[in-house]
Amino acid sequence: MSHTPACRESISGETWEDIERNAIEELVPNDAGRMGRPEEIAAAVLYLSGPLADYVTGTTLRVDGGTIRGVH
Repeated sequence: MSHTPACRESISGETWEDIERNAIEELVPNDAGRMGRPEEIAAAVLYLSGPLADYVTGTTLRVDGGTIRGVH
């Protein structure tokens, strides 16, 4: 990924919401249309480390807002 002036201009904005939306469109498009929140990652970690996941084995849990559409 190059950080050209054109790229920097395309991810600018007046508010965080503008910057986030432009960054998602330009750099990491995903189905959620936004960046992941720390609490969303924490929720996945808590689930996998907790008793509700005792029977979970050999899985890929993607917490990426739909950036990666499938695992081959």
